[in-house]
Amino acid sequence: MKRLLVSMLSVAAVVGLMAAPSFGADKLLVKDAGSNTVFVVQDTGYTGIGTSAPAAKLGVTDQAVTATRGIITSLHADSIASTLNIYRKSRGTEAAPTIAQSGDYTGAFLFQNSGGGAGNYINNAYIGARVNGTVTPTSIPTELYFATSAINENNPFAHGTVRMLIDATGNVGIGTTTPAALLDVAGTIRYQSLVQASSRTYKDNIEQLTAASAMETLKELSPVTFTYKNDPATTHLGFIAEDVPAAVATDDRKAVRMTEVIAVLTKVVQEQSKTIDALSAKVDMMEKAKIR
Repeated sequence: MKRLLVSMLSVAAVVGLMAAPSFGADKLLVKDAGSNTVFVVQDTGYTGIGTSAPAAKLGVTDQAVTATRGIITSLHADSIASTLNIYRKSRGTEAAPTIAQSGDYTGAFLFQNSGGGAGNYINNAYIGARVNGTVTPTSIPTELYFATSAINENNPFAHGTVRMLIDATGNVGIGTTTPAALLDVAGTIRYQSLVQASSRTYKDNIEQLTAASAMETLKELSPVTFTYKNDPATTHLGFIAEDVPAAVATDDRKAVRMTEVIAVLTKVVQEQSKTIDALSAKVDMMEKAKIR
């Protein structure tokens, strides 16, 4: 205890606090010259920094607005990152941990705001990690998810309001927790510019699309009107992936490759333009023949 007291006094001298540690009821209390609590260890095992009433194993509170707030971690060494925390989770016990299982939550950053009144803090957003897939002693597939609260909704951790998710394969889902592509958006995308990588340097087996093939594909396209199940109020025009020709559908028949549709339409329009030009030339010849 003597060595601990000396260490506490040394720390206080370094940070410029006229700290005076006191002991009682199985706890350690350190206050500054203004009698504000700097550090406390309660007999419950809860530790507080800047608060005399920590609400968790470690509670950190800033009472005033300053240039530096919260927690800062620093590392002055090689390329290794400065780490705030490493979240560890296991089944079993601390002395005998057992392997994780699919569906286990690894850890989360949970954000809260006051709803007014003492202790009335409401969960409104979180970022978390969860095991998702077959687990082995050397491989634990994991997904990372981001959640926020909508109007009149609280506690997203309980409601599971996931807005974006990165799955174990690297697929990113926005509006969906089961992304089927590198980026899968269940909803409307608004953008100012969209480009597709189309350089010859990225491609092999380049061949001209024949007019006959384009015509045949176009004939098999059946435009429809429809509404999405998650947006029944909006009517769309388009195609049904299961019904379009294979040339313009994804392998799983769940989506239509619109770039392929554009290529087909472009080829058909080009061929029709040639036909129109030829017919126009014949009409001109006939008109000239009449004049003579």
